Amino acid sequence: MKKFLPVLLLAVSAFCFLGCESDDFEVLRNYENNSVSIRNKPQVTEIEVTKTVTEHDGILKPETISEIADGTTRVSVRTAVPKQNVYLNNIYRGKTPIVITDLIPGYYELAIETVESQDSLKHKFTTNKYLIEVKNGEAQNYYFGE
Repeated sequence: MKKFLPVLLLAVSAFCFLGCESDDFEVLRNYENNSVSIRNKPQVTEIEVTKTVTEHDGILKPETISEIADGTTRVSVRTAVPKQNVYLNNIYRGKTPIVITDLIPGYYELAIETVESQDSLKHKFTTNKYLIEVKNGEAQNYYFGE
């Protein structure tokens, strides 16, 4: 019995240790090779994200329209503040200024997303959504600014 007492105490200690939870570390058990490892938990930082979406009514008319070769389309989007995210029908297309070519004629939802980072933990997303009509043989130029 005396031989088994240290083994029993070790087993009970290990059980208590493995059953404990902590905010500072986590216990990883590998049942394939019967090993236990302990690692520090990564620190979780909460980030504050604010999103505002404005949907504008009606079809947005381009600032300018020019004629191009029949069978092609071109949409140019510029903003007063560069590097704004541009989406067509909820698909990311790039940052302003941007030229999008060879779209199928029809109606598209054009979204301009502005990202303002107040600091590394606070981000503000402002999205303006517009309906545009892409026409065959037209180069349309849109400008969003003050």
